[in-house]
Amino acid sequence: MKIIIPGNPIAKARHRRRKLFNGKVIDYDPQETEKFKVTSFLKWYVKCYFESNEKERLKEGQKMACDEAFEMHVTFHMPIAATDSELKRNAKLWGFIPHAQKPDCSNLLKFYEDAANEVLYRDDCQLTSVSAKKLWSNNPRTEINIMAIKTIIPDEVQILSLFSIDEFKNLALVLGQLPEIKEVLQWENLITEDQNRKTAAKILSEIADKYATRLQKISKKCPGYWQKEQPNA
Repeated sequence: MKIIIPGNPIAKARHRRRKLFNGKVIDYDPQETEKFKVTSFLKWYVKCYFESNEKERLKEGQKMACDEAFEMHVTFHMPIAATDSELKRNAKLWGFIPHAQKPDCSNLLKFYEDAANEVLYRDDCQLTSVSAKKLWSNNPRTEINIMAIKTIIPDEVQILSLFSIDEFKNLALVLGQLPEIKEVLQWENLITEDQNRKTAAKILSEIADKYATRLQKISKKCPGYWQKEQPNA
């Protein structure tokens, strides 16, 4: 979703203190009005996506509402001083002179992250990747590009995550007892040799008692994973 907010980019300001007539001191946000205007603009912009007749825009808006992780890239198009010469103005527009002055990129970004809270995302902790840059412009504005990140968990990760590391080590130790069954592939020996039967039954019983639930979850989550062709390491 690309959002363009017209006007000079706004940097986050510190909270200030005000002394009341009764002597009590309170903190207040000096940018409350500015923040309200930007938040209202973002709400209107998002609403347009949900009410759009364009399927792609509607789909993108619905996706944003459902996902849990996002990456956001912001470009601040900063105003050029009217007192700059034409040569200097052109140099700035070409990018030969970077915007290496106040306001800081981090303070600009913080203002818009706060304004977008509970509008573009529930909380800014959902932003897993954030970047920002400042450019000179004859058309001051803030461009926000925010994209939902689809979290895809590979089958092998889902399977292994059903076990803790220690549990998997213990399972490996249990399975390591299998060589104790002599000639296990010769089923007549498994039937006739009493010790083989007891060892096999003991191993299977231990696996069933300790790991049946997790193994069943593997079968439900990733059925037939062992049959899939695995990429060469």
